[in-house]
Amino acid sequence: MKASQITPGKNVEIQTRTDARRILHTQWALDQWIEEYGDCDVVYTTHSGYPQWGYYLVPSLTDQINRYSNAKQIECDRWGCE
Repeated sequence: MKASQITPGKNVEIQTRTDARRILHTQWALDQWIEEYGDCDVVYTTHSGYPQWGYYLVPSLTDQINRYSNAKQIECDRWGCE
């Protein structure tokens, strides 16, 4: 499925290049996300046992997310994290 096929809503979340997710509550928010990341493939996933808390994974961002998370862990190891 392409990002442009997502129906925006109050509980619609999608990955970004970091460990954060963006809420796509309006068509404008979806359009802004597509402008930033492109109309790429997305996959809907849910947390086991909690289907209402799903979000869209973006496979093309996996490497960027992993690099961000690894860099963040290095800083947490250096300075501590809450």
